Amino acid sequence: MKYIIEITETLQKQIEVEVKKGNSLYYINKYGRSSKGCYIRVGTSCRSMSEEQIEREFNSYILSKTDISQIESTRKSFSFKSLKIYYNEKKYHINDRFFEYNLGLKNRDGKYSLLAELLSDENRISIKIAKFQGKDKSVLIEKSEYGYQCILVAIDRVLNRLEAENYTMSLIDGKKRNDKRLLDMNSVREVFINSIAHNDWTKVEPAVYIFEDRIEIISYGGLPNNQTKEMFYQGISTPRNKSLIRILSDLDYVEQTGHGIPDVIKIYGKEVFNIQEKYINVTLPFDTLVLEAHNNLSLENELINKNKIMGEEIGGEIIMNDAIGEEIGEEIVMNDTIGEEIGEEIIINNTIG
Repeated sequence: MKYIIEITETLQKQIEVEVKKGNSLYYINKYGRSSKGCYIRVGTSCRSMSEEQIEREFNSYILSKTDISQIESTRKSFSFKSLKIYYNEKKYHINDRFFEYNLGLKNRDGKYSLLAELLSDENRISIKIAKFQGKDKSVLIEKSEYGYQCILVAIDRVLNRLEAENYTMSLIDGKKRNDKRLLDMNSVREVFINSIAHNDWTKVEPAVYIFEDRIEIISYGGLPNNQTKEMFYQGISTPRNKSLIRILSDLDYVEQTGHGIPDVIKIYGKEVFNIQEKYINVTLPFDTLVLEAHNNLSLENELINKNKIMGEEIGGEIIMNDAIGEEIGEEIVMNDTIGEEIGEEIIINNTIG
């Protein structure tokens, strides 16, 4: 927008002032950030802004400053081969000249952004999966790192790992087969991708914890500015990382229809969301029937494998394989499914006494 200000009529001099559009909220210092101090141009006139307009403009300004497409990365050069492959697979035409600017990989100053680091072929960002024995973090069984590469590749690898952890129990009812899973995979996917999309990447990466009875997915930063818990539960989103969500939407990781969180709540309830000021922790419990069936099967297989090579001593030596037993005071007859009594009934299955 240009304004021409005439200084004097006699000298016929003019000063041309060009005002560029910006995101900042300016106000008259005397009145501060209030309806008296903040104005908006409507046509050729200026009008006082309402408190709602001031709040909206201020939040928009804050988000523009904190979006990872505007935060400068500490690294100076990146490559994006994996990101381009993802876009090519979705039949997007890539203009190499404007690719980095169009996706927010470079900020307004032409410097690589934190978003660029997330999506680059090599980076220092990793998603951790930690698996624990029992119901707390006292005994760590396994720790895996998925990252140091394009975040999209890391997302796929984590989801594949969680899919492998999500075993199935099949129930046969007559001729009908019903499959029941440890976790609702759509909910797992929704919660995990949400943790990526809305995480505060200036703090720390999201993480996944697996316990014997549940899975926990944690992201950092709490709810974005101006979003309430009720808005969150209803699927009303105020994205923290608009540029990242746009890319996830382009590549079909998110739909932006607002039904994801409500769908999770239908299955698991609101209580699975622990929303704090600095983090959001989502706890998805395992299906108890599937978990019990899996644990029983694991125990049975463990005992079978153990007793194929080991004998147990009861008053004297017993040598066992798939079908052989010895005599202890009275005869023991063993085959794949039958045992006799020694003091009390012993049921033997696959040589287990």
